[in-house]
Amino acid sequence: MEDMIVRVNDQVITRSDYQRADQQLQAELRRANLSPETDPRMKDLLRDLIDQQLLLSKGKELGITGETELIKQLDEIRKQNHLESMEDLEKAAQSQGVSYEDFKQSQRTIIITQTVVREEVGRHIQLTQADATAYYNAHKAEFEQPESVRLSEILVATSETDDPAKVAAVPELAADADTAPDAVRLVKDHLYLWCPNGILKATFSKVDWDRKLGVVVTMRNWNTATKLAELARA
Repeated sequence: MEDMIVRVNDQVITRSDYQRADQQLQAELRRANLSPETDPRMKDLLRDLIDQQLLLSKGKELGITGETELIKQLDEIRKQNHLESMEDLEKAAQSQGVSYEDFKQSQRTIIITQTVVREEVGRHIQLTQADATAYYNAHKAEFEQPESVRLSEILVATSETDDPAKVAAVPELAADADTAPDAVRLVKDHLYLWCPNGILKATFSKVDWDRKLGVVVTMRNWNTATKLAELARA
């Protein structure tokens, strides 16, 4: 029987739950060029897991399952990766060493907790523009970050287009295109996308690149791209 760290209502947090969350958080921090040794989220991890279980319990009480939203989100991910079916999405996850069931559960957890917060907390909060401005002015230092660039996605054409006019005709690639906060750069047959809020919320997620560019493309996140480069050099 697994070691239980803490019981939250009718659920328990086990040592393996904590270790898995610890590994995931460390990986996320390193991808963001942050140090797990100094980031405060590491020491608050157990408290955050307890808060998460409390929100999940509340979601269960309210009958929030997140299943409909999960299906929509998985389908969006499938479309963005140009996969024909959900089975192909599952195979793609497994090929990258990701447990598809664990991935679905993590997405379901996010959906349920966000829904509970929105319905049980958000609707009771009335924040005015003056309140927001006052908070920002009192905490400016917390919003300051060193200038940096983080690449989120790289779109690679698997065949070169023989019609440069097709590239020029894509509105999202125009020099004056308003895609903020997302950014895009086309370098030969590589399209670099920077999506600070994630690809699901990005302007580029709605673009049918295959049709507009007239070539077959494949999309990879930067973490996968660097791993592929390491394998190529091995």
